[in-house]
Amino acid sequence: SGQIRGRLAYQSPDQYSPAFIHNAYFTSPPVLQGDKMIVKTHFYGPIQTMTQEQLEEKELVYEIDLTTGTTRFLDLKFPVDYMPDGLKLFEASIAKSEDKYVYSLFGDHRLFFVETPGDTLLWKAGKSEYLPARLPYLPKDADGLAFRKYSYYSPHYESLAYDPYRKLFIRFVFHETEADDSIPVSDWRNHSGPFSIQLFDESLNLVSESAFPAGEYHPFSYFITEKGLYLSTNHPLNPDNQEDQMSFRLIEYREMKATTE
Repeated sequence: SGQIRGRLAYQSPDQYSPAFIHNAYFTSPPVLQGDKMIVKTHFYGPIQTMTQEQLEEKELVYEIDLTTGTTRFLDLKFPVDYMPDGLKLFEASIAKSEDKYVYSLFGDHRLFFVETPGDTLLWKAGKSEYLPARLPYLPKDADGLAFRKYSYYSPHYESLAYDPYRKLFIRFVFHETEADDSIPVSDWRNHSGPFSIQLFDESLNLVSESAFPAGEYHPFSYFITEKGLYLSTNHPLNPDNQEDQMSFRLIEYREMKATTE
């Protein structure tokens, strides 16, 4: 209904952002547990000067006490070997299943997980067949334009989500593509290129991966129901796109094919 049931003021930890609950950018839904809520956060500071040693001390989430508004870190951090030879975009997408917290990073093939925040961080291999073995680093002395090209068009991973109906994790994989000079820089992300979707079982074993063409689906807009994954067809380059209508197509997991619905 959208009715507001209550309001709570809380103080973000020093040098960290308020709860990050974006629904289309490296999705990381808040996790509600009783009167506590676990939320993704970003730390403040210049990206260009971040080192691996500094990064591995940064927190990915914190917990909000919904009765007092107090917050505390849960010791869920970045891996110690994410960017040993250069700088990568250190953006994460976090998903929770019944028994574990899992996160995926922009520039790493692995899935990282813990059963409870604070446990030793573990990982499982999950390389996409469409991405190179060595994912690129941000070019040295990159200006704003180069940073955007790297963020939107270099090979990388984005949103990770958990499907509770089929007990599967899904991850969106973006293939390397070229920027279209005819498109305004501010709209590059919206004009995404070819991508694929990976499926992982509850033990984070890679089950399958299916590729989708550029210009047909909008991979930043999706939702999951008992029937499956609904993927937006409102890509700006899709000839069937209607700007005044939100359209989705049901994706069948069995063969990862689209069904008209």
